[in-house]
Amino acid sequence: MRRFLLLAALVAVVAGCGGGAKSRVRPAVQSSSSDCDLKGITAGARREGICVAKGVTITVANRAHWLHGKEYDARVLSVHTATKLHKLRARGRFVIVRLTIKNTLEIPHEFDRRSDLVFLFVDQRYFGERRDAENDPVLSPFRVRSAGVQPDEADTGTVVFDLPVEHAKHLFANGSDLILVNFGDEAKGFPGGTQPLAALGYVRLWK
Repeated sequence: MRRFLLLAALVAVVAGCGGGAKSRVRPAVQSSSSDCDLKGITAGARREGICVAKGVTITVANRAHWLHGKEYDARVLSVHTATKLHKLRARGRFVIVRLTIKNTLEIPHEFDRRSDLVFLFVDQRYFGERRDAENDPVLSPFRVRSAGVQPDEADTGTVVFDLPVEHAKHLFANGSDLILVNFGDEAKGFPGGTQPLAALGYVRLWK
């Protein structure tokens, strides 16, 4: 339980800087006087960079730049909203994020086939991917890829979220982030899991 509470304090600190469902859980690591604060990542200048908070390696990048993670690199190419994707209508607003992923491991690895590696953090709430919206091959979603990404290979695809309208309008507001989970942490149930994480990546959508 103590580990869960610590994790529940990290995303909110960095941001202060089930398929589309929102969560009020706040899994974060309280970072007062931490490496992240001292480096000006979660306080002051809000720089990009790498820091450690309560044993979790945190990598933070602004939207226009590459996020260099522990097991893969990622770059946001575009973010847009829609009320409908072909025959599927959003419960609020679809958020379609187009990403390029580079596998930095020494072996091939699939990316986000279970729609559980990428999250949106908006208005202090977590939003997971909407899996049924990621079954349309026209969008080129990572979920429907049949092969893994080869070592040092880059692949481009999409992830899709469904945010309530009142939160979708704050998508680019200060504190809104795209959160990327490590391959090795995929089965740990972020954001509500209790197992310790090795690393998390944050792309600031507001900067």
